[in-house]
Amino acid sequence: MINRLRNSIYSFLQKYWVLLAILVVFVVLRVVTTQLDAIPTWDAAVYVGMGKYLYSHGAIGTWEALRPIGLPIVLGAFWKIGIDPYSIGTTISLIISIGLLILTYLFAERIRPASGSIAAALLAGAAVFFNFSAIPITDITSTFFAMLSLYVVYRANTNRKYFIGGIVVALAFMSRFPQGLLLVAAMLTIFIKMFYEKGKWEDRIGRLIERGFIIAGGFFLIVIPYLISSYIFYGNAFLPFIEGTAVIKQYPSLYQKGLWFYPWELLKQNPLFVFGLLPIALLFKRKQRTVGIWVLASAIAIIAAYFTYEVHKETRYLLSFLPYVAVLSAIGIAYTLEYFKLPQLLFFGLFIIAGFMLNAGLLVHSFHNPDNKPMHDFESYLSKAPKARVLSSTPDIFAYTDVYMVRSLYSDWNDAYMAYNKLKGDTDYMMLNSCNLETGCADNAHCKDDKQLLLDTLAQHDLEVFSTTTPSQCVLSIYKLAH
Repeated sequence: MINRLRNSIYSFLQKYWVLLAILVVFVVLRVVTTQLDAIPTWDAAVYVGMGKYLYSHGAIGTWEALRPIGLPIVLGAFWKIGIDPYSIGTTISLIISIGLLILTYLFAERIRPASGSIAAALLAGAAVFFNFSAIPITDITSTFFAMLSLYVVYRANTNRKYFIGGIVVALAFMSRFPQGLLLVAAMLTIFIKMFYEKGKWEDRIGRLIERGFIIAGGFFLIVIPYLISSYIFYGNAFLPFIEGTAVIKQYPSLYQKGLWFYPWELLKQNPLFVFGLLPIALLFKRKQRTVGIWVLASAIAIIAAYFTYEVHKETRYLLSFLPYVAVLSAIGIAYTLEYFKLPQLLFFGLFIIAGFMLNAGLLVHSFHNPDNKPMHDFESYLSKAPKARVLSSTPDIFAYTDVYMVRSLYSDWNDAYMAYNKLKGDTDYMMLNSCNLETGCADNAHCKDDKQLLLDTLAQHDLEVFSTTTPSQCVLSIYKLAH
């Protein structure tokens, strides 16, 4: 018995030692750098606030209808039982990131053996993946479910598995709305598989239609209750999507970065991603026309097309299709190594050298932001005033304390002044971050018309309890409002 167990462990290590080494190095580096993260990220803090709002029945936190409720449900549940939601969210995100690395390995190995470790290394070594891997936001979580759904449908050979694939697509959608596009990718997958099956065309088309309804059934089993609840609470089943679409179109002058933004950002992450074009180019050869290549290429085309179409572009949006690119690139590299009869160890040696050259500065400097200390003091100030009612230009306060946001001040100074006049009688504190309040100035020349009027009114009628200026010249102020 002991010998059999020892042999099994030895066999497992012999087969997966490269993947395990990648995971260990990735986790160690990420845990070390996580300790240097001094302040929460905007979206993560909002999800924490939404979780608190859910489980306090609206007495604490904040609510944004435009965001999916999957992550807030999880974070809020931990908060309810006394566990810090931001910290546990960081841990969960890291675990899911590890899961995504493993899934990337499995997907690549399934399509072409000996490419899985390369795919995992490419994904783990991408700076955008590394940086967001331990932050409790939905980008990586939703991509994990999206890729899992594609993998399930790609491998499915029974109706039950197709149904599960539809459910997993819904989980991706409930984590982040644009991932609902994977339902289209799943449908394309069964369409592609139809051409590789044997039998009469009538039978193939019949199975295609049947599988399509089964996948859609699994998807809507999860999504329809959410649409019904949205109708009950908001009066419009599609309000979250409408608001989400409106928000992503704000401040185009800040985020409109051109048609080639994502291809260039991919190459900045790692020039080796260019090898992802090779498997696609080889599709013209009959023996290279594998289902997996078609499936991955279709998924990338659908997701990348959506984010390219949107005016609002950010590097982190690469995470929605980066694992698929990593798999295709790994397959292209494996083809190249085989063609030139080169060992994989050569690739990993060059990869490690290139990785340090590309990311050494990132690892050393990116987490040492001189603004962190004053921002932390500002955002954690109300930890001594739980259940206070606040008007705030930042959601980061929810990572530190259980306050209720009467209204967010995420727009500009004019909006903050109107909110002050309307809600000051029902508010305990007002938190102002000048940099956040001036975001709207990118597309509104009058965004600061009421700035001085607001500051003069606050100075005359209310008590300033906190004031500092960050090295980047953000003025941070907290006022205790007089009633």
